[in-house]
Amino acid sequence: MKNIRFLIASAMALMAACSGPAAETEAPAEVKTKAAVATNRTSEFSVEGMVCAEGCAGTIREALSELEGVGSCSVDFASGKVEVAYDSNAVSVDRLISTVEGIHEGQYSVRL
Repeated sequence: MKNIRFLIASAMALMAACSGPAAETEAPAEVKTKAAVATNRTSEFSVEGMVCAEGCAGTIREALSELEGVGSCSVDFASGKVEVAYDSNAVSVDRLISTVEGIHEGQYSVRL
């Protein structure tokens, strides 16, 4: 019985993690745009723990893109690769990694 409860709880957690953001019914009053960031570094790393292309990859891409100093970010779910172009004076590789590993209570792990 405990195993069934654990499986149900795990499935619900994965579904929550893999669901994209809820669709908005109204257009936001103000659209915030990020200023262009001058990048001087590009880093690529592997992420383990992604279980879906839309929710997981999108969550990682969004979290990294919101960091100050990140110019662009791409996440390839199929290969598990993340590529980030950033300003090394504004954000460190350690900060990029800790951001990914902090999502969903440590669901993802990063390998350089």
